[in-house]
Formats: sequence, structure tokens, C-alpha cells
Amino acid sequence: MKVQSTGIQESVSARGHVTYSVKLWHDGLKKHRQIKGSDFDDVEHKAQMLADEWTEKWDTISRREARKAEAAQRTQKAEECLQGIRTTLEHAIQPENTPNADSIWHARRDTSRFETPRPKRPVKPEHPREPSPDDPDFVPAFGLLDRFSEARRRAKQEEAADAYRDAHRAWTREMATLRDKAEQDTRAFESHLRAWETEKAEFLAAQREANEALDSQRAHYRRKAPEAVEEYCGIVLSRSQYPEWMPRDAEVQYNPNNATLLIAFSLPALENMPRLQAVTYVQSQDTLREKNVPESQILRLYDSLVYQIALRTIHEVLYADEQGVVESVVFNGYVTANDPRTGKTETTCILSLQTSRDEFAEVNLAQVDPRACFKALKGVGSSKLHTLTAIA
Repeated sequence: MKVQSTGIQESVSARGHVTYSVKLWHDGLKKHRQIKGSDFDDVEHKAQMLADEWTEKWDTISRREARKAEAAQRTQKAEECLQGIRTTLEHAIQPENTPNADSIWHARRDTSRFETPRPKRPVKPEHPREPSPDDPDFVPAFGLLDRFSEARRRAKQEEAADAYRDAHRAWTREMATLRDKAEQDTRAFESHLRAWETEKAEFLAAQREANEALDSQRAHYRRKAPEAVEEYCGIVLSRSQYPEWMPRDAEVQYNPNNATLLIAFSLPALENMPRLQAVTYVQSQDTLREKNVPESQILRLYDSLVYQIALRTIHEVLYADEQGVVESVVFNGYVTANDPRTGKTETTCILSLQTSRDEFAEVNLAQVDPRACFKALKGVGSSKLHTLTAIA
């Protein structure tokens, strides 16, 4: 927002004294002032100084408000991030967030349309009208003198006949050109149409082949073929919505003999946990000050997150399973992080849980305490998961 001005105005009194004045105002600051004087340069200088002062003041206010807004926005994002960690399990058990089998298979089915437009048949051009000897342009007009001169009449008749013949020859050439052009357009159209029909047939054939392969894979899945079950469950887990800072890698193995699915899941490392709690603007220093979650709370939040991921993963696999192909699930959670004792990056299994479909169905995930539920299902893990203590 800028300083606005009427411009310097000149006024002359009854005694001939010249006075200069200018009005300035700033809508953002809600300020206005009038500067007067007998010297034009002095009035102009004072007006410029005042405008600069107001502009600087407004820039300071605007910068402060922008920093305050930035602090509020970052605080909101931090709160949403922490709340997302607390509700990792709650988010997944909502029906709209947990895809079922039909939605997953349907999402993989190719239902796209062949978008290439069909070539358009060329439009036939309008043909010029064939000249006629009876057209006014080719009928000689005889004047008074022509009545008395046979030669004059014959000359005009021959001139009109020549004009008609020239026009007809020109029409014949134009018609031949149009016919040639129409034949070329027709051949080009037929060629493009054949290519389009071939492209469409290939598209539909490839689409049909892909969908038939998908139907075959679904049939193999229902028959408990290990590769089909593993691929499907891998897709289910890959569709699970986690924040970008969390790893989403999971390896699955299926044993058809006991219908057990083994999941090796990559858990987030403690060092990657978001710690920002709030951001405030310190006006006296014109800086943003960050406040982090206390470390003790981070440790408890991390443990809760890991328990939630374990329960959530099992829920997602069993919820998306159709016809009870998976009867039991083994979840092993691995963390890849720096070991402070050795200074090396180590991958450690920090918790494991095995449960059957029937046993897990008795759990009301909307009401459980994740850690208590994990222990009740006889899950194995350190009492403090954040210590990354390895389990057998």
C-alpha cells in the first residue's frame, strides 16, 4: 500500500502572496496530513520526507504481520503433523481411508477410453456453376448502330461466343482440379482411417489382455497362489497413506500351507521424528523462535507410533483380503538407524506380532490403547521401543 498525494497545488491570496500546499494520506496507517509553505521546493522536500517515513513504517508493519502469519502457519502445520502421528491408527480404520478388495482390483483395471479422435471425412467443396451461353455476360447487347450494320452485330456475337468458350474452358480446368483434390483427400482419409482403426484395435487388444491378466491374477490370488497373494498384499500396503518423512517399504511372504502372511516392515527412525511444536514471532528481535516437543514426549510418541503402525498394517491387510486367503499375519518391524554404541548404521527388528484373523477381529481398534492392544495380542518387543533393542 502506497502513500497517496494530491500533488503540490498553488494558491494566490488577495494581496498576491503565493502559497503551496499538498495533501498526503495512507489508508493502511489511517494517517493524513496537509503541508503548506511559501517555498515550492521546501514543501516538496517535506512531503517527500513524510512519504518516506510512512512507507518505512508501513513496510515494518507489513513485515511483522507476514512473520506472524508465517509463525501461525508453521505452528498449524506442526500441530497437524503431531496430531497425524497420534492418529496414525485412527486414520487407517476409517472406511474411506482403508480400501477394500473390490476398490483395489477396480483401481488396477484398465477402464480408459481410446482418446484418439476418428479421422473426419473430407468435406466436398462447392462446385462452381457451369457457364451457359444464355448467361448475361455472354449475350451481346446491340445498340442503335448495330441494327444497321451486320458486321458490327456479327463481331459482337463472336466476341460474346469467345468469352463464353474461355469461361467454360476455365470452368472445366477448375472442375478437373477439384476432382483431383477430392480424390487425393479421399485417399488420404482412407489411409488415416485404416491407421486409426489399427491403432484402436491394438489399444483395445492390449487393454483386454491386461484386464484378462488381472482377472487371472485375481483367480490365482483366490486359489492362494503365493506370488499372486504377495503381489496383491504388497499393493495394499503401498496404497497406505503415510507422511512423506515415514518410510513405506514392506516385504511380504505368503505360506499357502498355513495361510500365513509374513510382513517385514520398515519403521521410521527416532531421529526422523518431527519435533517442532510451535513457532512464535519475537517482535523485539524481529525473529521467529521455534519450540520443540520435549524429548520425553517424543520418546513416548515414537513408541505409540510404532505400535500403531503394527496394528494398522495388520488391519489393512486383513480388511483388504477377500475370502479369507490370509488366515494369520506375522508383523516384524525393522528400524534402520545409527547405533550410538558403534557409530554404524544398523537394521534392527524391534518388535514382532503374530495374530490370527479371528483373534484380530475381536479387537475394536477405534477404542484400544495401541501399546496395551499389542501386548494383549502377545506381541514381542522392548518396553521402550525407542531404545531400538533387538528381539529374536
